[in-house]
Amino acid sequence: MSLAELKRQARAGKIKFELTERFGKTGDEIPDFCRGIREVARVNTVAIILVTADGKESELRFNGAKLVEYDGKSLTIYAAGERDVTPEEQSVLDGAQKIRDRHMKVNPYGNGGFWECKHYFANSSCPWMAGYETVRGKRYNYNGKVVDNSVRGRAILRYTIHQV
Repeated sequence: MSLAELKRQARAGKIKFELTERFGKTGDEIPDFCRGIREVARVNTVAIILVTADGKESELRFNGAKLVEYDGKSLTIYAAGERDVTPEEQSVLDGAQKIRDRHMKVNPYGNGGFWECKHYFANSSCPWMAGYETVRGKRYNYNGKVVDNSVRGRAILRYTIHQV
């Protein structure tokens, strides 16, 4: 089933959520405030707002449909995964390095063309390669990898879905 189907069921009030795993921890390892069956308060385009029995709300945010696995009985949310840099992204990095090298020859104690590089990345085909922020679901991680919302990383949340 898809993320859209999950949201439709939640909006209709047909399901409740029970957190069964949080960042690899289960059972009593999960903090008390996270445990218990939660009802749906409301649904929007990026999240489902859950409410506890004592009326406190929490947001179950979705950063991308590829990071969600839903089968009608359980829901798993994944962190964005890392992937290797593509040739296009590498050419953008190489262009930025040329700018830095040129600036360092002129003034080795300067900022290495920070603002020129920032402008270069912003106007490139791969603005996420600057690594300052996530752009279009991607961010360069400065380890030769790109964190990408279209690649599943480790499971961070698992819920049991209760049909109402």
